[in-house]
Amino acid sequence: MFVAPRPYLKANNIGPRMRLNQFLPLYLNLSLLILFPVSWFAPLVRAGLLPIFGLSEISVMSGIASLWRTDIALALVVALFALIAPMAKTIALVMIQTGRAPDK
Repeated sequence: MFVAPRPYLKANNIGPRMRLNQFLPLYLNLSLLILFPVSWFAPLVRAGLLPIFGLSEISVMSGIASLWRTDIALALVVALFALIAPMAKTIALVMIQTGRAPDK
C-alpha cells in the first residue's frame, strides 16, 4: 500500500498546527500594543473613598494628570512604570520572538 508523502511532516518543516501555536504568542503580544493605550483611559475605580485625587473615577491617565498638578516627580515615576515600561517590555518581547533583537 502506497502512502503519499506529507511535506509538512518533514523534520525541517513545521506542521500547520505547530505554526499556529508558534505565532499565537506573537499575535497576542502585538495585540497588547493596541490594548495597552485603550486600558490607560478606561476607568479603574470609583474614587469616593480616595480624596487624594479629587475625582469621581480614576483611570491611569487621569491619575497621572492629577498627580502632575501636585507632585511632578511622582507623576513621572508612575508614568514610567505604568505607561513606558509595559510598552517597552512588549516591544522587546516581540523583537525576541521575531528574531530581530540584537545579540549580546
